Amino acid sequence: MITEVPLVSNGDVVTTGTGMTVDYKLKPGMKWSDGSAITCKDLEATWKWNMDPAQAGLAGGTIGWENITAVDTSTDTNCVVTFNAVYEGYLGLFSPLLPAAYIATVPVKDAPTKLYPLTNLASGVYSGPYIPTEYKADAQLNYAVNPNYATIHPEAKLGFPGMIFKIYGSADAMKAGFDAGEYDLGMDMNMSDIPSLQGKNNVLAKDGTTYEQLSLNNATLTKKFGAARSLHDQAGDRARDQQERHHGSRARRHRRPGRRTTSRRSTGTTWTCRRMRSTRQGQLAARCGWLGRRR
Repeated sequence: MITEVPLVSNGDVVTTGTGMTVDYKLKPGMKWSDGSAITCKDLEATWKWNMDPAQAGLAGGTIGWENITAVDTSTDTNCVVTFNAVYEGYLGLFSPLLPAAYIATVPVKDAPTKLYPLTNLASGVYSGPYIPTEYKADAQLNYAVNPNYATIHPEAKLGFPGMIFKIYGSADAMKAGFDAGEYDLGMDMNMSDIPSLQGKNNVLAKDGTTYEQLSLNNATLTKKFGAARSLHDQAGDRARDQQERHHGSRARRHRRPGRRTTSRRSTGTTWTCRRMRSTRQGQLAARCGWLGRRR
């Protein structure tokens, strides 16, 4: 959402004795899902919302927020935030950024029950690529494309028209859903679940770049992407791939050799390989419709 990362080296971060100022330069023309402009007033409102005495409790507390003394809103996009101490976590502080006009409609003390209510998701204002449209209690959340996301990331090509986030009441129910092909990507299974799935949907356990276990359902993905599994199998020397990706560091577990991208697809989850070492791999990537970015 910013035009450049604020750093000391580019002049956007200035230390002043025991404090500091940070210039968050917003991209011009950005809009919330309701069409209103994203401006410095949203940064100011997010700060004040987090520091409101009526807050019932915040997951991250008020660390960082309590060090802010002012947010300059004299322009819409050059948001200079003043801190009374040097706060190293300034880059992720305004994540998520809250829409000033929307949060002003709900008293802070009522936020846990009335802000972004599950029974009326359309009343909320969002900035992400997909926005929630419907909640089915203890079953699923439906998402649709945010029509204004292109104002934030015009270069992004969203891969599918919508998503469904399914909710399962137990590990057994989630495993049964995986085996039945009800979803493409499992996010809450663990190592002990894998043996019971082996041989059913060809579960792949591979070293990855994060600590999360992401369980790819190859039965559903193969139907959607055709050659995707074959491309994975021909990705090359695993040990060398890992060393190149991690520059010699210890690899994490359970992710495909690649990373999530915004490559264009009509439906499903998209991935891209970091390197294609052979003509065969390149041909498979083309068949899948993968738009790989090389490094």
